[in-house]
Amino acid sequence: MSRWFYITVAVSLLCMVGCGGYEAKEPSGGEATVGSAEPAQWAPIEVQAMNAAQMEQMDRCNIARDEYVDALMTELSVALGNGGPTEAIQVCSIRAPEIAADVSNRHALMIGRTSHKLRNPVNQAPEWAQSHIRGRVEDVAHFLGPDGMLGVLMPVRVQEPCLTCHGQADTMQSKLKANLDALYPNDQATGFREGDLRGWLWAEVSPSDSAS
Repeated sequence: MSRWFYITVAVSLLCMVGCGGYEAKEPSGGEATVGSAEPAQWAPIEVQAMNAAQMEQMDRCNIARDEYVDALMTELSVALGNGGPTEAIQVCSIRAPEIAADVSNRHALMIGRTSHKLRNPVNQAPEWAQSHIRGRVEDVAHFLGPDGMLGVLMPVRVQEPCLTCHGQADTMQSKLKANLDALYPNDQATGFREGDLRGWLWAEVSPSDSAS
């Protein structure tokens, strides 16, 4: 079974809980910030067209993605075992941004989550990914930006466990719904069915950065 299959399933399980705050932080030594470049300066690039430096950037994004998912899934599994979805919501709300910031700093890049139906409005996508998100693009996409920056957009699909927090609002457990309403009063992330496109993981990296 491929590593990407494992990551796809693991990331999909993140849908079970409330989305945390903004999950990216300017890496130490880096200068990239979300929205720092006009979208017109970014263009899609195929993996086959990448040079060696761009392939190395892509590999760093993939490694950061794996570490982020593994760390968050570990904490979520403990929370789900101890207190169920209501406790896991707190992990995703508080710890997910902290984990993403730690991974971002260690790999000198930026990583986060986004969706076309946001639970938390601060998880807006970077400008370079906006057109693909509006188009509901369901394949992994890569983007070349100014100064050799590379962006990677990785889709997340709804698995059956995701429906606990992202299914039909009128069938959700009352305590769970109350907690979500309190944390996310403008929640759009319900009404999904198994197999739907839930959102994307994204990563952005500059060739001038060096992972620590």
